[in-house]
Amino acid sequence: MRSPWDTMPETEHPRKSTPRPVTVEAKAQESNGADVVPAPPRAAAQPQGDGRRPRLPWWVRLFVGIAIVIVGAGVIQFMLASAPVTETVSEPADALQTVPVITTREVEVPRIWSGFGVARAMEASDIAAQVSARVIEVPEDLEEGIRVSAGDLLCRLDPIDYQQRLAAAEADIAAIGAQLDELDAREVRLNEQAELAEEETDIAQSEFDRMEAAGRAGAATGTDIDQARTGLRRAQRELSNLRQQIETLPAQRANLNASITRLRTTVRLQQEELDRCEIRAPFDGRIQSLDVEPGEVVGLGQVVGRVVDLSRLEIPLRVPVSAIGSIRLGDPVSLRLDGPSTATWTARIARIAPEAEASTRTITVFAELAQDPDGDSLLLPGQFVAADIASAVERRIIVPRLSITRDVLLIADPDEPGPGATVRSREVRVQHFYDGLIPELAPAETQWAVLEPGSLAEGLAVVPLNNGALLVGEQISPVSVFEVAERIERSSEDPGATP
Repeated sequence: MRSPWDTMPETEHPRKSTPRPVTVEAKAQESNGADVVPAPPRAAAQPQGDGRRPRLPWWVRLFVGIAIVIVGAGVIQFMLASAPVTETVSEPADALQTVPVITTREVEVPRIWSGFGVARAMEASDIAAQVSARVIEVPEDLEEGIRVSAGDLLCRLDPIDYQQRLAAAEADIAAIGAQLDELDAREVRLNEQAELAEEETDIAQSEFDRMEAAGRAGAATGTDIDQARTGLRRAQRELSNLRQQIETLPAQRANLNASITRLRTTVRLQQEELDRCEIRAPFDGRIQSLDVEPGEVVGLGQVVGRVVDLSRLEIPLRVPVSAIGSIRLGDPVSLRLDGPSTATWTARIARIAPEAEASTRTITVFAELAQDPDGDSLLLPGQFVAADIASAVERRIIVPRLSITRDVLLIADPDEPGPGATVRSREVRVQHFYDGLIPELAPAETQWAVLEPGSLAEGLAVVPLNNGALLVGEQISPVSVFEVAERIERSSEDPGATP
């Protein structure tokens, strides 16, 4: 069947009309006014059909596709054959996650009470001058921080005034001593005179009696009798006078002895003031300060230095008032600095305040610490410390501190039958916390939570770390922490072994 386009002239055919090329010669003729003779047409390849690229037969295309697939399969097989072979061991699909557990049981654990306070020296002294004088000597090697012993010289004051006063008092004592010696000699003389006076009195008495008898016989006159009586009275009067002198001697001696006692007291006081011119350390310790220089005049009561004994410290600790029923005298106290320091000290409870402070609901207990003042790690007066007081030991169920999250811990509930277990949750009530090793529960755990009585039963397998990795109801394979520790130890001894 012929197309309508076939009846049309070639010049009008929309697809077949092609402009004929114009040669150079034709252009020249056209420019000269000559008639242009068109060049003969070129033979052109006529398009087939509608002018599109001819397609391959279907069977050719099928053959080429099959060949490409076969070549690709061969390349892949070659790559798989030349790749290294890796042996893989896959766990069974039903393998359970291994989780360490701790079996609960009651253990003896002390109740720990926390407190805080500031350390202070039990012996610390501001050394003051006890006399007023000028400083004449300060040891050259004496500086702040130097260790001193009891009796070591800190400074010396001018003693001249006190030496003179002491010498005057001693001279007065010597003078009164001489008066006492004279009194003793006088007493001896008076006693001798009294003996003679007694003899004269006896003689005068005999003479008077004889004259009186002679007068009665008419052999003596009245004048003779009066003379005899006068001689007797004179002898008696002299004896009485001597006896009175002897009787006053004890009072005089007592007065002199009292003066000696008073002067001896003065001498002792003057000697003490003289000794106080040498200011010495009252006890063993270290120099905190020394505030005098040679040539200065110090007054009575003026502080010249301070000595602190570091061997015994006292720490007043504030603890909750509820601790008063548990803390006892002699309970151990662990002290630590409130900061990055790792130093610790062990003290003892020595006193307990009789009253609590209502505003803070605390009570003050006093811990005493004995330490070597020449040691490397010293607790110093004035340092702020935190304290843990271990009171009465109680039997309680304890679990690792990290096993509790929001008062809930996880336990491994054994499946019946089977080696696995199901994760369960338990709510617990924490009484207090405890830091320390408890080998019968876990070989390396040091931070524990002490539960209130009745909060958790014995014999349960507790997961020591409750960090959200396990879900309640999940199936696990529980393993004792002791077995885990043994595996780790074996793997450290034999690096090739599987832990």
